[in-house]
Amino acid sequence: MASSPNRKSAAPSYIFVYGTLRAAPDHRMSKVLEQYGDLVGRGRLPGILYDVGRYPGAVKKSGTRAFIWGDVYDLRDPDRALKVLDRYEGWNEKNPESAEFRRSRVTVDLGPGKKVPAWVYLYNRPTTGLTRIRSGDYLKRTRGAGPPSRAGARSGSRAR
Repeated sequence: MASSPNRKSAAPSYIFVYGTLRAAPDHRMSKVLEQYGDLVGRGRLPGILYDVGRYPGAVKKSGTRAFIWGDVYDLRDPDRALKVLDRYEGWNEKNPESAEFRRSRVTVDLGPGKKVPAWVYLYNRPTTGLTRIRSGDYLKRTRGAGPPSRAGARSGSRAR
């Protein structure tokens, strides 16, 4: 059973996902979230979403009117799920500068009066030359728009 979206804790059990880890894409890693968590619903985070190639990258920005849209999951076993997701995202807490994505704590807006502390993997590289996804919603960007651009893609990159 999912926990109350208004609870507070030192380490969030929620995770906010905005790319191929979302509920809609048919991607193997979205199955990890189904295995380890319960979908709470759609949420948003102030910031800008970029097309990094085969996946998006989110940059949190306070004080902006732009939002990154995604899904919020309540992780039933956060330690185990985050271990799998950290490996996939390339996050290494001991060497954060080397990671393309860094796991960060954020507050996600679920709608009027509903905010939760959550983990998110934020893009950890320069965004110069990357295309902004103006809708802030990767699913809208990819739905009917053809494949994402290859701007900023690196060989060996995995889908997010």
